[in-house]
Amino acid sequence: MPDRTTWAARHISTALALALAALVGPAAAQQATPGRVVGGHQIDRYEAIERVRKSLESDPKNLTDWVLLGELAQEAALEAPANLAPGYYRLEREAFEAALKLQPDNAQFKAAAEFARRRESGVEQFRQSRSRATTGYLDARRRELAESGNTPTLRAYPAPGAPTSGPSYQPYVNAQGTPYTYQQHYDSFFGPVKPRTTGQEITATERAALVKPAARAAPP
Repeated sequence: MPDRTTWAARHISTALALALAALVGPAAAQQATPGRVVGGHQIDRYEAIERVRKSLESDPKNLTDWVLLGELAQEAALEAPANLAPGYYRLEREAFEAALKLQPDNAQFKAAAEFARRRESGVEQFRQSRSRATTGYLDARRRELAESGNTPTLRAYPAPGAPTSGPSYQPYVNAQGTPYTYQQHYDSFFGPVKPRTTGQEITATERAALVKPAARAAPP
């Protein structure tokens, strides 16, 4: 049975957090608490991509935005439907090639561009592998649901400092018969914010998977 509870928890760097805060606009960015970071799982990558692309139209030599675009496209490709994923693979390659053109001797950009080229060329093989994995997952999950009396679950995120560092799967009603509420899930996703005001979601401390790695997380 696939392990649905042990995603590795990682964090994004403060620099990337500030970049993402800038993407959501000056008003929201001003509300961000210093030392906090924005989680990659909390953003709309497709909206972020369009904002960065628009920025690059006016500043095509912005090296930071070319790298950011490549990173966002790489992640979006994994989330996009199979018929749309190739476009994001291509965008990833083009972004890193643009960065490399600006700094031809940068070893990181050379490696990123080559990685993106190979990933784009293997898109069909990757799609087939994911399709096979999907078949295996559906078969295993159907068995698991049948054995549990068809108990549905949803992904939830642990509170800061909790023993479980990554997201887990939460039943809608716990063993004591207490329902898991939408507000609990919202707070687990964005981090509890009190008092709750518009834009404060971006102050949540990252504690989930699928985000940029950093040597150490910014303190809360």
